Amino acid sequence: MANPGGGPDNGQGSTTEIDTVEAKDGGGAIGVNKGKVHIGDNIAGDKVGRDNITNHIYQAAEAYRAGPLHQLPAVPENFTGRSEDIERICAAVRGAQAGDQAQPGGTAGRVVNLTASLDGMPGVGKTALAIMAGYALAEKDFPDIQLFIALRSHSGAPVSAEAARDSVLQLAYPEAKLPDDQDALWGHYQRLFIAKSGAPRKGLVVLDDVANEAQARHFAPPAGSALLITSRQRLALGTAVTVERLPRADAVTLLRAIAPRLEGVATEAQLDSLATRCGDIPVALRAAAGFLKTRVTVSVADYLAGLEKDSLDQLDMGNGQAEDAVGIVFGYSYGKLPEAGQRAWTALSVMPASFDRAAGAAAVAAAYTAKDWLDELVCLHLLEFAPGRDGTGQDAPETGRFDWHDLLRAYATAPARLPSEAAEAARLGHAAHYAEVAQRADTLYQSGGAGVLQGLALFDAERRHIEAAFAFLAAHPHRHDEVLLRLVDGVVYTGALRLHPRERICWLEAQRAAARRLGVKGAEGNALGNLGNAYFDLGETRLAIDHHEQSLVIARAMGDRRSEGAALGNLGLAYAALGEPRRAIDHHEQALAISREIGDRRGEGATLGNLGNAYFALGEPRLAIDFYEQQLVIAREIVDRRGEGNALGNLGNAYAALGELRRAIDHYEQHQVIARAIGDRRGEGATLGNLGNAYANLGEPRRAIDFFEQHLVIAREIGDRQGEGKALWNSALAYDKLGERAEAIARAAQALAIF
Repeated sequence: MANPGGGPDNGQGSTTEIDTVEAKDGGGAIGVNKGKVHIGDNIAGDKVGRDNITNHIYQAAEAYRAGPLHQLPAVPENFTGRSEDIERICAAVRGAQAGDQAQPGGTAGRVVNLTASLDGMPGVGKTALAIMAGYALAEKDFPDIQLFIALRSHSGAPVSAEAARDSVLQLAYPEAKLPDDQDALWGHYQRLFIAKSGAPRKGLVVLDDVANEAQARHFAPPAGSALLITSRQRLALGTAVTVERLPRADAVTLLRAIAPRLEGVATEAQLDSLATRCGDIPVALRAAAGFLKTRVTVSVADYLAGLEKDSLDQLDMGNGQAEDAVGIVFGYSYGKLPEAGQRAWTALSVMPASFDRAAGAAAVAAAYTAKDWLDELVCLHLLEFAPGRDGTGQDAPETGRFDWHDLLRAYATAPARLPSEAAEAARLGHAAHYAEVAQRADTLYQSGGAGVLQGLALFDAERRHIEAAFAFLAAHPHRHDEVLLRLVDGVVYTGALRLHPRERICWLEAQRAAARRLGVKGAEGNALGNLGNAYFDLGETRLAIDHHEQSLVIARAMGDRRSEGAALGNLGLAYAALGEPRRAIDHHEQALAISREIGDRRGEGATLGNLGNAYFALGEPRLAIDFYEQQLVIAREIVDRRGEGNALGNLGNAYAALGELRRAIDHYEQHQVIARAIGDRRGEGATLGNLGNAYANLGEPRRAIDFFEQHLVIAREIGDRQGEGKALWNSALAYDKLGERAEAIARAAQALAIF
């Protein structure tokens, strides 16, 4: 259970905000394995024949190691043909690298390399081709970063450009609390492609299912990197590559690859006719071949007769009616499923994104009593499946994900196939399942250590499902209040990092209303306390106090001492923010007494740190030091490395205020060691700045500048604009002390622009 009203990281006595870790490659670069063929320039050259291109790409994919900045999906199974298209894409990208195809892009008219835009009718295989081209280019051309960003514009659950960008940033900086400013966030995205040294990284962005050019321009990387786009429309960006239907020979090859038994039981004329009936469209070819592979008693002749019976004569192949071709093929496969299989398949269409086996089973079981049909549906190519990868990069089917092709989902969700009652039941099962997932993520986060990143990774992986679950539950008040309570209770900690305060307020208001309808006072108190935290994050401190006071009343009425202590601590933080340290001290002292009474050592340490901060604000650093020392003892006792670092940093500040600069430096250096050990980049930067200030006050401006420069590098790396401004201003003062007035003025001007 979440700490009622406590929220994450409250009462930590911290000198910094929630931290950002450095974006790490995570071992994602393509491995150099003996016996593997490197692709690189050879993909479009004479050394590799076109018939071998696909094989070489599959070999590259086997060596690929996924990571935060290496996100290419698994290669499509049985990919067939398209060698000339792959060569065209590679040539276009390399031309752009050489500066041949610079295009204006982004939100501020900057010049970027926009490389290739793949367009074509739905179902023709644009995404598969883009993934294959991505692997062809990744190893040698763009080894530093490969991003795959799916906007799902035609899925029924499209992803906004902003949400897609934030997902990328949260993978790169998993512990970051992202800023609200949109320009700053797009700046963070651009900085992913810049190395620490300032040199450009060589990265590739595959942007899938784009709605329009404006959406695509947001994601254009800086020069030296490339953008590969798929869209149903032709976009005037980079080199246009129209993806056509498969050539007939390739269409027949794909049928045979998926259903090898056709080699011995089908004539060339029958396979030619089958490809014709499928419109030579990969999604339809896969569904037809999947059916014939699993239904060994059905001949190709019988299958063709069935399609003919299902209004084949209405197809107009000359006008590119892909939906007609796939609709008839899908309809045949659907019609031959048992009723239970039909129900399972349509129930799964409520999924807004890829999902695991447990989630699929929950949705199906809630809508119908049915067996696990997932494997059968994958074999029929009515669902897609991508196996996961283990720590060595090998396939791990047990962690794989199921997903929908847009055309298949559209077919399955038609009201005639998915009645509204069944859809609601499936969505309720989906929501109940993801309420458990959210709680599991929050529990991992609260466990600390490695659990923090594990919890955030789980939330990020399932975020679209969690958000879809809330949207469904909030739209049905009174009917599913118990599930809503569990879901919102499961995002107290992870949601505080991932959701904007306004969004959190929406969720928490819905939780409070549900708690009142159910008469669950404890849940209402939780919601009120966490609403106070959200308003505090928005800077609306008076509103925060009002909600914390309501939470306090409920906690006292229920005799819930832990919740009472959390409310008092949060009130102390709010009054401190208002510049009322005496009132803050009164509330923190009450919270401290409760923490000691119930044996909450972590809470006790945090409250001691907050008391130290309040006395420091009153200008009493000696008293503050006493509280920080007590906080430090507890942090070391319970192995709270973050709390230990906070205490050391605050002790450094207190000694600096007393003029004991050497003692301050000693504490700052200890804090710096801890910050680096736990990946606290923001804390490390702040401590470097404090070290610079200490040396500047000791009359060592050159040494101070060295620390300010290190602070500046980290601040820019993690997008800490305030820290960047402080580092620039402090270094300006140091240069001024050295008499280097021109450099001082230049840095002061940069700081002023930021402030």
